[in-house]
Amino acid sequence: MGFVSFARTILIGIVAFAGLSLLFLSAAYLVGSLLLLVLAFLLVGKFQIVKPSSNLFKSYLKFTLPIMVTTGISYIFGNLDRVILGSFWNLSTVGLYFGIFQIVQFPQQISSSAMTFFFPEVSAIFKKGNLTQTKEKCFLAIKYLLIIVTPILVLLALFSEEFIRLFLGEEFLQGLPIFLIFLVLAFLITIIRPY
Repeated sequence: MGFVSFARTILIGIVAFAGLSLLFLSAAYLVGSLLLLVLAFLLVGKFQIVKPSSNLFKSYLKFTLPIMVTTGISYIFGNLDRVILGSFWNLSTVGLYFGIFQIVQFPQQISSSAMTFFFPEVSAIFKKGNLTQTKEKCFLAIKYLLIIVTPILVLLALFSEEFIRLFLGEEFLQGLPIFLIFLVLAFLITIIRPY
């Protein structure tokens, strides 16, 4: 999923830079979803699909129910800020906030994608009861995430006006303080994410 979000972000940047219409922007989202579909077929295509038994279905449900609930809650909380802003401020303020927020999502997608590979390994180590090795892996993940994400965040901070002009336009420059706060937040999320 992180790869698809990353690819979609690149496509949206291309659409914005080229000054194309909203139709092309929605097409960028469609292409991102199609990439996810192709990736799913490539990953699952090697396996034979059979009719699941009731025991297998119960096993899958038991395993995936916490993930489904967590995903649903995270989706609600991930969009709740915009709903609350829309209730108290006008739509241009919400657009300013959301536009700035989208640029900062790029470095966060990198750390989120890395966690896709990190969590299964740490879960296996934790299941064995090895807390020392679990802590070491968490510190190692933070180290490598910071090596990758920190230069991106620093560049975004140093050239914040240029990035906002390039990806969003002059009218979004009033959101520069919000952008800088979101960069600090992205740095903190990168540190916290492995935990």
